[in-house]
Amino acid sequence: MTTTTTPLTERAPLAVGQVGQGRTGHYVRIDGFHLKTLCGRVNDRVLNDRDAAKLTKRCVRCTTLAEELATELAAAKAAEQTPAVEAPAVEDVATVEAPAAVEETPACAPAVHRFTSTEEAYDATQCSDDIRDGDILVIESERVVGFLRAAWPAAITVEHGELHTFTAPAHEIDGGQYATSAAHAEQLAAELGFAVNELHAAPAVDVTAPAFAPFKSPARFSAKVTTRLAFGGHREDRFTVSPADEGAPALDVTLAHDASRSARDILEALGWELVEALEYAQGLGLVRGHVKPCEPTDTPDGEELRAAVQREITGRVTGLADHVGACHFIAVMPEEGGFPIGWTYATTGYETARYGWVTAQGRGMNRVGVPTRKEAETIVRDWHAAGADAPTHTGLVDALAELPAAELHKAAAALHAEDEPMTAETPRCVHGFNELPGDLTAPAAACAAKPSAVSVGVFSDEGCVDFADCAVEASLIAARLNDEDEAAREAAAGEPLYRWAVLCGDHAEQPAIGCEECATDEDAEDAEEGADELEDTEQDEQAPAMPATYAEGDRVLCGDGLARTVTYTETKDGKVWIYTTDRSAWPRTSSERIDTSGVPAARAAAERAAAALHASAPAPDPAALAELGDALRYLRQADPAAHAELIDGAERMPVRIPRADVAPGDILHDQGRHDVLDVCTLERDGEDARWYAKILGATKEVRAYTGRKPWETALRLDLARTNEVTVERPLPGVAPMPAPFTAGDTVVCADGVARTVREMAPAVGAEPARVVVEDGTEWVAEDCLRANRDDIQEARAVSARAAARVRQGDSSTPEWKAALAELGAALDLLKAADPVTRAALVEDEAHAAARTIHADAHDFQPVARPGGEVVGWSFRTGYGHRARYGVVTVAAQIAPVGLFEYRTTAERAFLYAPTGDVTV
Repeated sequence: MTTTTTPLTERAPLAVGQVGQGRTGHYVRIDGFHLKTLCGRVNDRVLNDRDAAKLTKRCVRCTTLAEELATELAAAKAAEQTPAVEAPAVEDVATVEAPAAVEETPACAPAVHRFTSTEEAYDATQCSDDIRDGDILVIESERVVGFLRAAWPAAITVEHGELHTFTAPAHEIDGGQYATSAAHAEQLAAELGFAVNELHAAPAVDVTAPAFAPFKSPARFSAKVTTRLAFGGHREDRFTVSPADEGAPALDVTLAHDASRSARDILEALGWELVEALEYAQGLGLVRGHVKPCEPTDTPDGEELRAAVQREITGRVTGLADHVGACHFIAVMPEEGGFPIGWTYATTGYETARYGWVTAQGRGMNRVGVPTRKEAETIVRDWHAAGADAPTHTGLVDALAELPAAELHKAAAALHAEDEPMTAETPRCVHGFNELPGDLTAPAAACAAKPSAVSVGVFSDEGCVDFADCAVEASLIAARLNDEDEAAREAAAGEPLYRWAVLCGDHAEQPAIGCEECATDEDAEDAEEGADELEDTEQDEQAPAMPATYAEGDRVLCGDGLARTVTYTETKDGKVWIYTTDRSAWPRTSSERIDTSGVPAARAAAERAAAALHASAPAPDPAALAELGDALRYLRQADPAAHAELIDGAERMPVRIPRADVAPGDILHDQGRHDVLDVCTLERDGEDARWYAKILGATKEVRAYTGRKPWETALRLDLARTNEVTVERPLPGVAPMPAPFTAGDTVVCADGVARTVREMAPAVGAEPARVVVEDGTEWVAEDCLRANRDDIQEARAVSARAAARVRQGDSSTPEWKAALAELGAALDLLKAADPVTRAALVEDEAHAAARTIHADAHDFQPVARPGGEVVGWSFRTGYGHRARYGVVTVAAQIAPVGLFEYRTTAERAFLYAPTGDVTV
C-alpha cells in the first residue's frame, strides 16, 4: 500500500484555518464560501503557508474528513481519465430530432378556482398565471366542474358550457398524470350535486404524497436546515420541508451533524431539489431556501443516507418503547466516520439521570439503565463490533419499515418534540441555542454581551480543557463532562468540577474574570503609573498649568497609538489631561503633538508617488509604493480632512504588501473587502509590539456578517511584517481610467447573448476587467461588445456598406474577404442585440423548425411585444374545423404553450407565459 506525502491542501480544495486564538490548525474548504471548518467549528481566519506552518498540530476530526475528501476527489479524477468505449458510428442515417414535450404532473392537492360563467373560466385559463396545469375549475351557475389539461380547460360533468370535453376517462388521459385532479373534481361535483359524465367514473385516488417519492408540483415549498445544539454539545442537523402556505411538513428528519455532507446533497437524496441557494436566516445555525420535488438521487450515497434516516427514526422509537421518558438522544459515531451506529439517551430527569442505549439496527437496552452515558456508549460499540445487534422489538422495526414515508415522518415530527420541552421555556442565545433548565450561570446573557471575536472556555482545576464560540454550547459541554467524569460526579454535591467562562481577549486559555496574566500586567501598570505620576508632579511644578503647546484644534498622538484632535486641557491633582473631540481624556505624558506643517509636502509626495506607481503598472515600483503609504499614514494623523479629500474617488491599484504596510485609505482583502480607516503600531513594556487596524466592510454584503460598525484587527508586529495581503491602494491625482461599460449599457457577451450591465466588478490584481450583468454573472470586458441604440444604428450602417462591397467585389481579393469579415461581425452584433435584424435573419430558420414538428404548418404571421419587437411567428396547422394555431420563437423553437383553436389565443398564451417557460 502506497502512502502519499503530498499535503492535504494540494490534494483537495482546502486551506488551513484558525479557530479563535487556538494553536491547533483546522481544515476549511475553499471551493466556495464556507464559514465553518470540516469539523463544524466557526473559522476565524484562513492562514497562508507561513502562518500555517507555525501551527504544528492539526485537528484530528478535520484531518480525517480531509483525507476522505482527498480520496474521493482522486477516485473521481481517475474515473474521468478512464477511456470510454466508443460506440460504432452509424452512417447514412438521416434523423430528425423532435424536442421533448414539456409535461408537468399536477399537484397532489390542486388549487380550486371558481367563476361565474364557463366563458370567463375559459378566458382566465388562457391569460392568468394563477391557474396552473391540473387546477380545478368550478362554475356553479352552469353546473360545471372540470380541470385544466395543459392549455385546454375541460369538464368532467354532463354540463360543460364553453369548456372542452374529454374523449377518454379523465383519470386515464396522458398516462394517468391527471388522476388526482380528476378525483378532486369528481368529489367536488358530488358535493355540489352536479351530474358527472359516466365516462369519468374513476377509482379512489390516494392524494397523500410520500415525502421520499418524486412528484411534480407547481406549488412552492420552503426548506429549513437547522444546526441545533442538543444535550452535551452534540450537534444535529434538522431538515424540514413545508409548503409555502405553512401546511403540514412534507419532510422532517434529523441527522447527526457532519460537515463533509452538504445540505444540497442530503435534500436531493431525500427527493427535494434546491430552486435557489440556501441563505443564512438566523446567525450560523439556520439556513432557508425554496425547493421543489425531484427524483431522489439514485446513487449508493443516496441510498445509504435514506437508510440512515430510517435507522434514526427506528432507533428513537425503540428507545421510547423501552422508556417512555427517553430524551436527550446523542448519536454514537463510528471511529472511521460515517453514520451513527447507535444512540444513547437519558431515561429520567437531569438530577437523577440514568442512561439507555439503542443500536442502529434496533437493539435496545434493559429497563434499568446504566449510571453513565459513557457506559451506554461502550455497550453500543461492543454490540456493533460483535455484529449481533439484532432488533429487540422485531415487530416494531418491521412495522416502521412498512410505514409509508409520510406516516414515518409524522412519527419523526413527534420524536423531535421529545427534546423541545427541555428548551421551550429556557433562555435562547444569539446563536439560537437554549440553556439547560435550572442553569443559574446565565450563559445566554453572556453570549449576547461578549464580543463576537472572543471565545468561551470550559475549565477544570487543571485549566482550559475545551472551548467554543457560544457560551451556551460551552455550558452544555461542561454539563456533559460533569455527567460523564467519575470525579466530577463525586464532586457534584459541591461546586461542579467542569465550568465555563468567557475567555480573556488578550491572553489565550485564561478566563476574562480572574485572568492571572492580566493581574500581573495590572500590577506592573500600577507601578509604572505611580512612577509616571511622580515624574509628572516634578515636571508640573516647573511647567505652567496650561501648557501653550496644546491648544484647541491641535492634533496629538495618544497613548493607544491613534491620532485625535484636542478640544481643551485641564489639570487635576497636579496632572495635565488632554481632552479630545471623541470625548476621551489622555495624560500629557503619554501624548505627543503632531507637527502638521508637512501636510502640503505630504500631499505632493502622495500625488508624485501615485503617478510613478501608475506608470510602473502592472509591476508596482516598491519605492513609490512605500512613499505613497508613508504619505497616506502621515496625512491621516496630521489632517484627516486632507486625507479624505485626497483619496475620494481616486483610481485604485491592487498590490500585494505585508500587512504591516497597510495604510489608511486602502481597501483590504481579508475574507471580503474592507475599508481601512486607521492603522497604528503599539509597543508596551514586557509585550511584543502589535500592529492594529480599524476596518469596516466596504460593501453591504460584507457588513452583513462582519457588522455595521468599525472593528479592530490586530497581529503581532513581527508576523504582520511577513504576512502578505492584497490591498487596493488609492492613486491620488491620477485620472481614473474610463470604465469600458457603465450601468444600463446593453452588451453582447461572449456567448452571443445581449444583457444589461449592472456595474463593473472590482479590479483584482493583474486580471482583466470584468463586467457584472443583470443576472449577477461576470464576463471579461474585452469579450463583450456594446450594443446600445447608437451602436446598433452604427452596426446597421456598417453592415450595409460591407454588404455592398461584398456584392460588387471580387471574391479572390483581400479587400473582399475583409468586407465579408466586417459584414459577419456586424451581423453577429445585430442578431444578438437588434430584434428587427434578428427576426429577419432567423425567419426562414424558424419556419423550417415549425415544419419539422408540424409538416403542414403554413400561414406564418409575426408576433410582436408592445413596442414592435418581433419575438416569434404564429402559424396554422390543418384546415377547416381541424385547424389549430401554434407559435414558433425567434430561437427556432416551438413554444411549449400548445395548439389552440384561435390564432389570437395562441399568441396571447405565448406572450403572457412565464418567461422561464418560453425561449424568445
